[in-house]
Amino acid sequence: MGSQPPQAHPIISSLRSSSRLLVRELGFMSSNLAGTSYSASAVHAIIEIGLHEQNLNQTQAQSPASSKGKCTGITAATLCTELNLEKSSVSRLLKKLVEAGEVREGFGEDAREKVLMLTEKGRGTLAGIDAFGESQILDAFAQLPPEATPDDILKGIRAYATALRSSRLNAFTSTQSNLSSQASKTTALPPSPAPPPTIIIATGYRPGLLARCLTIHMTTYTPYGLGVSFESMLSTGFGELLSRLDGLNSEAFTALDSSSKQILGTIFMDGINLSRKVNAEANTDGENVKINEKENENENIPSSSPTDDESTNMKSKVHLRGFVVDESVRGGGVGKRMLDAALKWADERRFEEVHLWTFKGLDAARKLYEGRGFVLRDQEMKSMWEGKELLVQHLVRVRSEMMG
Repeated sequence: MGSQPPQAHPIISSLRSSSRLLVRELGFMSSNLAGTSYSASAVHAIIEIGLHEQNLNQTQAQSPASSKGKCTGITAATLCTELNLEKSSVSRLLKKLVEAGEVREGFGEDAREKVLMLTEKGRGTLAGIDAFGESQILDAFAQLPPEATPDDILKGIRAYATALRSSRLNAFTSTQSNLSSQASKTTALPPSPAPPPTIIIATGYRPGLLARCLTIHMTTYTPYGLGVSFESMLSTGFGELLSRLDGLNSEAFTALDSSSKQILGTIFMDGINLSRKVNAEANTDGENVKINEKENENENIPSSSPTDDESTNMKSKVHLRGFVVDESVRGGGVGKRMLDAALKWADERRFEEVHLWTFKGLDAARKLYEGRGFVLRDQEMKSMWEGKELLVQHLVRVRSEMMG
């Protein structure tokens, strides 16, 4: 009897279907792309030429002496490899772009070798392509289901695209034995994933809390373009808060791996912060958004805690800050458990209102908040960290409405 044909991996059909959908939704089936009058191959040629120029310009800026006089163009041969197109196709494509005034030809370090560079018109076209692509991505992010994150999208697409490119570039050098080995790996079932960690919700300070909180925040929000000013502000604000945790007016909630004791999520509840001034600071999904450039130095900070039977204005509001979950355990209910524990703490201490600040685009977190009684009180466009314009949203949960 002949050998049986190899069994296809169970996800191949679904992956092909998703790939076709991705190609169609990105516009590759139309005669033009990215808001231009050019074909997909022409748009990609402009992008690659522009990226090559940017990379070489950065290198020259770092080592001006060693790169003095070098041309910043890309060769047609390199472009063929990057675009995965035949030489004749690239030649016809470049001829059209040169005639359109988007690309010009010059000579590289070797005077016998022609290189390609964008003209001023070409750089303008590239800027429009970049703006179109960024808008398309942000619109898609707004439609992501609660269990998906921008990090998930980036990691999956990057890994898959890199694997496809490696497969193509190695195709001409792979031996038959390597192909056979790869085929056997393809038909084998994937290894069983490691069991998810058992998570416990703990309270109070523990060594490394601030550092771990910052690490998870920056891993989460760097894809949104937030950088050093954001991290610096978090460090100062959360460091000050941790120095005055008392369990009555303020508390820290952490999600811990029960085995390794690694911190996988945080929430901070701050009753002192809002007893000063609600608008002195705000919170983006836990990361302290500065509404004012400088806090009022004469804010009234309570010197003692209210008694149990008191319901004073100082004790009426609490600020939910620092809410973040490590990507390794997102989608498993860890954030919900931390949030429920934090809100129970606030109710038991008779805080009438829980306030938080977030920004538009964090839709999964917004749904989580609304499911626990938070409602939008106000929102405003503000210039935030790294000069980014964000729609800051102020959400409030009123205890009396939740407790009945």
